[in-house]
Amino acid sequence: MKGANKSMKPSSGKRLIPLATKVTAIVLLVILVNTMAIGIFSYTIHRDDTIKSNQERIMAIAKAAAMSIVPGDFRQALDTNEKDQHYMHLLKQFETVFAEEKLHYFYAGTFDPGASGDETAMIMYIEGHGELFGLNGEVRSTIFRQEARDAFIEGKTVVTEVYDLNVDGVPGVAAYAPVFDEDHKPIGLVGVIMSLEEAIAKSNNFALTMLIISLLIFIVITWIPVLYIRRSVAKPLSSLQVASNKITTGEMDVNLSIWQSNDEVGLLSQNFSTMQNIVIGMQNDINTILDNALNGSLSYRADSDKYPGEWRELISKFNSLMNTIAHPIDDVAETLSKIANGNFNARITSEYKGDFDRMKRSVNSTAIDLDKYLTEKETAENDAYKAELAKGQAEAVAGAMLESARYANKIQQNMLPTFTMFEEAFSDHSVIWKPRDIVGGDFYWLKNLGESTILCVCDCTGHGTPGALLTMLVASTFETLISDEQHSDPACIVYMLDQRLSTVLNAKHDDIASMEINDGCDLAVLHIAQDGYITMAAGNLNVFTCDGEKVTRYKGQSLFVGEGRLSSKKDVEIINIPPNHDNKFYIASDGLSDQIGGEHKKQFGFKVLEQIILENHNEDQCTISGKIWDAFEEYRGDEPRRDDFELITFKL
Repeated sequence: MKGANKSMKPSSGKRLIPLATKVTAIVLLVILVNTMAIGIFSYTIHRDDTIKSNQERIMAIAKAAAMSIVPGDFRQALDTNEKDQHYMHLLKQFETVFAEEKLHYFYAGTFDPGASGDETAMIMYIEGHGELFGLNGEVRSTIFRQEARDAFIEGKTVVTEVYDLNVDGVPGVAAYAPVFDEDHKPIGLVGVIMSLEEAIAKSNNFALTMLIISLLIFIVITWIPVLYIRRSVAKPLSSLQVASNKITTGEMDVNLSIWQSNDEVGLLSQNFSTMQNIVIGMQNDINTILDNALNGSLSYRADSDKYPGEWRELISKFNSLMNTIAHPIDDVAETLSKIANGNFNARITSEYKGDFDRMKRSVNSTAIDLDKYLTEKETAENDAYKAELAKGQAEAVAGAMLESARYANKIQQNMLPTFTMFEEAFSDHSVIWKPRDIVGGDFYWLKNLGESTILCVCDCTGHGTPGALLTMLVASTFETLISDEQHSDPACIVYMLDQRLSTVLNAKHDDIASMEINDGCDLAVLHIAQDGYITMAAGNLNVFTCDGEKVTRYKGQSLFVGEGRLSSKKDVEIINIPPNHDNKFYIASDGLSDQIGGEHKKQFGFKVLEQIILENHNEDQCTISGKIWDAFEEYRGDEPRRDDFELITFKL
């Protein structure tokens, strides 16, 4: 723009007035020369302004295009080299701009300033259509100008001087804007080239128009007396020229006397003065905004309504720019103030873009992290205090509970049948009763009725203290039904136990809002006659017999005793086992079969149990039970016991 700056320097008109006072012929000649000089001066200013405005406009287009490109999509568009994907829509959106702005062509491409100067791939918009050129298909090489390299290396938008666009000498300018990746590193380049042929042609037409106007003025005023020329034309034009010289050099404080006349010179003087006042007003408003901003105040805005036309729009855009800067800063300040006052739920909710959005997310993330840290710190401190305070209490309570559980174990064991009772009823027997906790929900009950024996094996709901309490209730019910009420029929015993447990355990109470507690037991009740004939009723428990040849499994019916589902003893299934002197009997709770273990972490089941029973049939019952327990423990391994363990075996 060095040449343009030289042409923008105003020419001096100091000789105009002195020559006009000499002779009319000389004055007329000077008027003619000055008139043409004004035309040339106006043409020069108009041409330079046209070039400058087009340079600014093309820089804005290039920068806007570069900012609208998403880096990831940009790489993919250039790498895949496919015309119908990714950035063809970018080219389409520039069709209107292409037509309105007289663009020569628009392209976006990668750039390697250290190589030969050609781009490796390029998206281009030329003559109304978009094309993608690259090395893997049709290749179009474009030699980048030095300004393009400067734009890529320095990471800024660059515009060129006017140069010939093709061999026909079409003048134009180009602008280059870098495309940045997420780390603000240039990864490509957007180039926009604009033809100035039409704009310069308009400037030439303007010059011709000014020349014609100057000649007409010369013809019209040749007959006007010298004094009138001096007063009405030369003096105001000279004043305007002096003022324009100062304004052109940046001196806006010019004392311009408005020429009061009802002709073009007077109107030109008034318009020039109006334009001067507008420019000075805009300069003052912008300086005031900037001064306030430099002093930390972003609230001042200029009054755009006092400016006409494009001037108003320019000031409005400047005010909008300040709003765009001030709003997120105000949001950040307000949010940080709330956080400083202890409101850690404060968040910035407005939507922002670019760096402002990153600033918003950083502030919100800081508030979240700070709130989380302080909450966790307070919780940890409270928990530590409570833990320390409760430690002594917990140790004391744990000791008392352990002692209580041990005493409860003694009570529960005293409730179980004695060894002597089993010896009187069977020729051989064994009992393994191992609660998972100190007390449990498994128990067994035995009653000699003289001519027969009743054996009950139960697995009550739960384990530990709740299960133990339930066993005491079931045992007392057995005592009532069998000892006091003289019931010996297994079906009757199971039916009546179901009804009484349902009444006690699963009744609805008005003060518990219709809540039901489904507790009860799985069990097997065996009536053993003197001749060895066994009548059995069982719910969800299995009874195994072995005569040395095979193992027989008697499955209990699907019945959970205590839910109150039985309407009479007829609903209870009876299993009859005929006498067999070789039979041995085995009854186990599900604490054996449901235990997880082994290589594949599956349940123990019944196959191993049946195999041990059959292979060791000739051994005494204690030996067989011991082998079953050892197999169970080996299978369990490191797995914790899931439930209480109960195994009752006997031989008649």
